[in-house]
Amino acid sequence: MPRAGSTPMNPTLHKQSLAFGGLVLQQLPLIPGGQMQYYIRNPKSLRNMLERAFELDMIDTLNQDLIHWQIVYVKLVGKTPSLSGIRVPQKPEDQGPMRLIVVAKEILDWTGNRPLQGTMNVLKNFFTCGQGQVVNLDAVIVNNDRDLRNGSYAIWVKDVREADEKNANKSAKDLATLNHLGLTLLERILLEVDYYLEHGEHLDVINITLCSGSRVNGNEDVPLVDSGGGWFDIDYGSPTGRSLRICSRSVYL
Repeated sequence: MPRAGSTPMNPTLHKQSLAFGGLVLQQLPLIPGGQMQYYIRNPKSLRNMLERAFELDMIDTLNQDLIHWQIVYVKLVGKTPSLSGIRVPQKPEDQGPMRLIVVAKEILDWTGNRPLQGTMNVLKNFFTCGQGQVVNLDAVIVNNDRDLRNGSYAIWVKDVREADEKNANKSAKDLATLNHLGLTLLERILLEVDYYLEHGEHLDVINITLCSGSRVNGNEDVPLVDSGGGWFDIDYGSPTGRSLRICSRSVYL
């Protein structure tokens, strides 16, 4: 929620703010004098309390899929993102069971502007993770088809444990010529989070997800994700590499 004073005040907005402030005073419940004095001395605490109250109230306006993802983020990092303004794409009707992935812009603040590595570090509290010799994923994966720095967003993917074999044996370059939309690495990480919290199991114990929506800086290698070794693992492959076990997961916007 924007801080008070962050929006330039014009006559119309000023009038609206006065009307809203008056309404708040009218609806204010009876508060003990000691509590009022506490907030008088601690205006920042009052502001934080009101922000939380408004955010909780906005949950009622969210659809069930967004509420689900607020709960996912609470379980993951103990914090609730504000998803009230997010656009949920129309759910595909002819692709079988679908799962929504919600990428919250707050991840940037929660991870110190390192969304990939910061989220992976949190995942290590839930299960074993591997990322080869890479120390900072954000320094390596710098090209993504979708970026949370542009704001929170949601996508649909097939709700299947193994990466879609319809996309098998196609390289990232093959898929690009077909205008295929595939997962970014961050989206694949969040998909793992959601699936594991629900089922207590990993995705891709047989197949490997080709994260065709992301690229390694410089050589354009593509992230590969699987759990075939019993843990969640990130590796990389050539943009021209193909395999029957390596499959991209289609994204529906």
